[in-house]
Amino acid sequence: MDELNQVAMQIILHAGDARTLAMKAMDLASEADFEQFEELMKQAKDEIVQAHRVHTGVLQNAIAEEENEYTILFAHAQDTLMSVNTEINLIEKIGQALVSVNKRLENLEKGEH
Repeated sequence: MDELNQVAMQIILHAGDARTLAMKAMDLASEADFEQFEELMKQAKDEIVQAHRVHTGVLQNAIAEEENEYTILFAHAQDTLMSVNTEINLIEKIGQALVSVNKRLENLEKGEH
């Protein structure tokens, strides 16, 4: 059980780092700093991939019938992983919408339609 809790903490840490990066990216998008937005979103996605890899390892072990007792901390890790993954997807879509709106405003300011 201790091993599964350690793995759960790895998932939580990677997902937490991904969330922090995505939230910072959203702040940058709201300031129209889209280059930095893209960079931080790339980093957030890299972190969530790391969390998914750790999670997948646990699932593969379970399929191989290695003994792992389910823990509340692992349930929390799974919940965090999926919540942050959803947040990243939504922030990316919102960022894309902001880029589009910003381009339209720039065109209007230039007198273009």
